Amino acid sequence: MPCQWKKLEPNTVQHWPTRLDPNDECFYAREFVSHGGYQASDTNSLIDNFKMKPQVNKSRWYWRDLAVTRFAQELADLLESGTCIAAIPSSKKPDHPEYTSRYEDLFTKLQKLKTVIVETPITILESKQSSRTGGNRDIDKIYKNLVWQGFKKTTDHVVLVDDVITTGGHFKACQRLILEKCPGIRIIGVFWAKTIWPN
Repeated sequence: MPCQWKKLEPNTVQHWPTRLDPNDECFYAREFVSHGGYQASDTNSLIDNFKMKPQVNKSRWYWRDLAVTRFAQELADLLESGTCIAAIPSSKKPDHPEYTSRYEDLFTKLQKLKTVIVETPITILESKQSSRTGGNRDIDKIYKNLVWQGFKKTTDHVVLVDDVITTGGHFKACQRLILEKCPGIRIIGVFWAKTIWPN
């Protein structure tokens, strides 16, 4: 069954300490159950597989590849041809042993399905603990760890892609930096899932 992309309305989401503003353009397709584990839902299983660490036995990477493919297919359903996209930087630099190429792999698969322009305008200064495992969600601290690389091609928009949005802190930090460097650019957030908490 195909997923349904929805606009994320921060003022209508209960029990969610969002950093987003009502004017932010953000969209999500699924719901990730916080602390639910892979067994909580199909989405939890997909996200866990998408985030699979390099140290995991290679026999399980089949499931990672399926998750990457699924994410690419669902993104292709949402995005228009010619869209400029970029990943919100992950918590680890490429030289870190826990770094994974999931976004590079995702965009490679996506480009086979849709004509999109992939950019890397932002990287990080230092590897940090991931937010999911208790890392920082403070916008100012996240912002200070961002490094501006710029766009290779002039664009009037960019879609920032991430797998899960919980508070929106990383999106807001990236948004701040991009607007400082490229005033007036349209910035859209696209997240495979938003975090929910069970009752």
